[in-house]
Amino acid sequence: MKSTAEDVQRRIVEVEEMLVTRCLRRQTIERELAKKWGCARRTVRSYIQRALKGLQLPEKAEDRRELRLAQLEAILESAIEKNDLRHALVAVDRLCKLEGLYTVQIEGAVKVDARVHALLAGLNLTPQERSKRIAQLKAKAESAEPIRV
Repeated sequence: MKSTAEDVQRRIVEVEEMLVTRCLRRQTIERELAKKWGCARRTVRSYIQRALKGLQLPEKAEDRRELRLAQLEAILESAIEKNDLRHALVAVDRLCKLEGLYTVQIEGAVKVDARVHALLAGLNLTPQERSKRIAQLKAKAESAEPIRV
């Protein structure tokens, strides 16, 4: 049975709510709503696209970040009220990541040759030392013989 225009609009609003307040992934929304409404996931995907077109997301990254923080705080509050510790912990984890409270440590072996050491050594120079080093390199370049090919 084909959905009425009113049903479609109600479904789009429900999708918007899931995207904004619950911060669910698209695949999760597709799966849940296709089962709930008894329709194909492709149909839900079209509702998601229409919902995203209707949402006015801030253009500035900082404003989007603030919106995301507010969404996650609402999710955390809701999860705590429902005594849903799993979703509360996920919300706290995402809040911490968004606030930059986690750092990532990368370990690994790196082969470094003399050119890289020379470049890195240049980073530790004071402005006066850097100017002096540049002058030395220019003088060396001017006195060098041209390369013949």
